[in-house]
Amino acid sequence: MKKQAYASKIAGLILIIFLLALVVCSTMTITGQWKDLNYKGGPFKKYIVIGLFKKLSARGAIENTITEALKKNGVDAIGSLTVLTPDREINRNDKDLDNFLHVLGIDGILIVKMTGIQRSEKYVPGQSYYTQIPGVPFYGPYMSYYYNYYQPVSTPGYMEDFISVLVECSLFENANNKLVWRAEAHSIPYDQGSKELIEPKKTAKDLADVIIKNFKNNGFIAVK
Repeated sequence: MKKQAYASKIAGLILIIFLLALVVCSTMTITGQWKDLNYKGGPFKKYIVIGLFKKLSARGAIENTITEALKKNGVDAIGSLTVLTPDREINRNDKDLDNFLHVLGIDGILIVKMTGIQRSEKYVPGQSYYTQIPGVPFYGPYMSYYYNYYQPVSTPGYMEDFISVLVECSLFENANNKLVWRAEAHSIPYDQGSKELIEPKKTAKDLADVIIKNFKNNGFIAVK
């Protein structure tokens, strides 16, 4: 029994560490949000997710990932690219689009768009270490080993450039064409010199996670 209890504690500790690692490793953070306090409509039943991005691949990744996250939480959802052509202009005053969304049974419209890029710099300090003098063999006393045959080398510090992606998320109640929630989010700083500047799938997943969490907290998704 003691061994089972000990194993259970270890398993619980591992789970906690794993969950903390997921939080720490998130690439997206909500920096500010607003909710219409007069909204009394309750959870939405069917969402359409619209990504406003120049690159079609980024739009598809965002829409598909958030749509799947909504479905996993028991909400019907579709991405705009499944029912609209890529060149279709998204205008909330477009009556044809409004009627089309009503026909589809959409009651919640989530629009996600990239609003800009924030640049930052980070100082990377230099390093000092010893390196062996080439072509000089060691035959001297032990205590003189480093001093006689190794030389100090220093590398200078330098500035590293980073960028963060800024995103805006807006939720509309389709019945009244009314904004009920808006949030601003930004990614972690990405090293501009990195070969993998931004991981679209990872960024989309982390953005979906923070949106789902906020939707639950604000009553836009029914909590089971």
